[in-house]
Amino acid sequence: MRRPRLLAFLGATLSILGCEGTIGGSTWTPPDDEFRPGDVDFTCDESAEETPSVMRRLARSQLQHTVEDTIRRLLPAAEANALLTGIADDLAAIPQDLRAESHVQEGQKLFFRSDTTVGESAVSAHHRLSTAIGEALAQPATLDAMGASCATDADTANDAACVDELLERVGRLTHRRPMDDAERTFYRDEVYDAGDAIDLPALEDMFVVLFAQPSFLFHIEGTGPLTAYEAASRLSYHFWDTMPDEELSAAADSGELLTDEGWQAQVERVLGDDRARQSLQVFVEEWLRFDQLNPASSGSGADFAYIAGDLGLDGSFDDAVRAEPVDLLHHTLRTGGTFRDFFLSDVTTTQDPRLAAIYGVEPAADGETVALPPERRSVLSRVGLLLARADVALPNINSITHPILRGVFIRRQITCDYLPAAPGGAMDDLPVVDRSVTGSREATEILTGATGCSGCHGRINPTGYALEGFDAIGQRRENEPLFDASGGVTAELEIDDSATIPESDGPVAGAPALAESLYESEKVGACFARHYLRFALARAEDPERDGCLLAELDEAIDDDRPLTEVLSAVVLAPSFRVRAAN
Repeated sequence: MRRPRLLAFLGATLSILGCEGTIGGSTWTPPDDEFRPGDVDFTCDESAEETPSVMRRLARSQLQHTVEDTIRRLLPAAEANALLTGIADDLAAIPQDLRAESHVQEGQKLFFRSDTTVGESAVSAHHRLSTAIGEALAQPATLDAMGASCATDADTANDAACVDELLERVGRLTHRRPMDDAERTFYRDEVYDAGDAIDLPALEDMFVVLFAQPSFLFHIEGTGPLTAYEAASRLSYHFWDTMPDEELSAAADSGELLTDEGWQAQVERVLGDDRARQSLQVFVEEWLRFDQLNPASSGSGADFAYIAGDLGLDGSFDDAVRAEPVDLLHHTLRTGGTFRDFFLSDVTTTQDPRLAAIYGVEPAADGETVALPPERRSVLSRVGLLLARADVALPNINSITHPILRGVFIRRQITCDYLPAAPGGAMDDLPVVDRSVTGSREATEILTGATGCSGCHGRINPTGYALEGFDAIGQRRENEPLFDASGGVTAELEIDDSATIPESDGPVAGAPALAESLYESEKVGACFARHYLRFALARAEDPERDGCLLAELDEAIDDDRPLTEVLSAVVLAPSFRVRAAN
């Protein structure tokens, strides 16, 4: 920018982003040294004080979607695409959000949208992005495409009205509400310093500040009941991961959104819209810890080549693996299915021929599903949930399965069992296991056989053993091949996927039996309720303060109500439309 005064203003505005928000404290402290089964019921104490809300910035994906949608609302498609291509690098430079550790459960993470911190790199990236947008919008051709030819013609009689119209039009989008008189005065008198004359550099300054001010970069809310515009934004960002559309904004303008009938109608419309996939994808991928995933395409070694055969695994296969559970959840919503239908599903939506080949079926047609073999019933049998994932020391993908990692993932993310951190020195002096003669199950028993390990591994290991009928890339197998150092097969061991788990009266064998037992224990539904509430509120759930919402979600799941009702329960609750005082 050319104006030192504007640079100083931007520095002051963006410095607001430098403060770090604080997630509301919990009244519940988990044990830190013992295994604890996941909850199956929650207690609703209507007198409990709700956890305070915090001022949050837009998450990275939300900011990117908001920029894209704002530009598309301002410009025709061709011009919008060209402008977005021009600022693509600036959008991509927005730093990735961080996943804070949950204070509720060891080993779990909050969702990326819970990150309230903004460091120097984010401030700089926001500055560059707003500057790039301002420069692009202030170009004569862009102004003409916006229908603002008054800013480029020779007629000076309507210059003041032209500036006012541009401020109102762009400001309504960047503030996600109508600006008030004080804001209009500020932009016209302090930011746009050319008076009533058209001045392209001054317009550029105005656009830059509009895209750099806190109302664009933050979820700005007051205390008490939300205004219609705050409610519209909360609903839109929850289900769409982006700003309200014109219909939602119109419902806020009319006040209809604040009525129970109007709110119900918009919740149903927003959740039923195809744009809901954006938020569902974020939720599912983060819930299932795909950010930890070691993709199948990264496999290497002769033993990996042996099991992968001619499948041709690459990045597009990884994308299909990540998309499958998202598509399945979307299909469940679209067809009126329940959470049970999703979790114990025996169909796939994948159109990828390699993933379909692993499942032994033909690819699904667009918008359709294909029935899977019986051994693939439940999402636990899907490739995306069978691949190794870990926060640290992620293993290379070869032919070796990892019952411990599979078990830890299910116990933490699917049943919300409390697993304490491994004691110090747990990885020291482990016995050496010759994998050319020892299968995954036996190797796991050897490595975790110490007396002090049994408390947790007695529950972790069997959970992983039940999935041993699937190899390291999720293919069904009857035997486990063992390999020497050069990749030669030394033996093939018959698979034993039987296991004894506390959720079952007797042994279980295979993913369907494991999934059924876990689901019938009611831990899976209760755990899903916790993850979803955590996502919806963008903070850690508090089992005491949030007990009523958790109980409502859990009850809807246990009663086999449609999944749309489960996902709507949070936003239909009166507390969703009230911001608790800090």
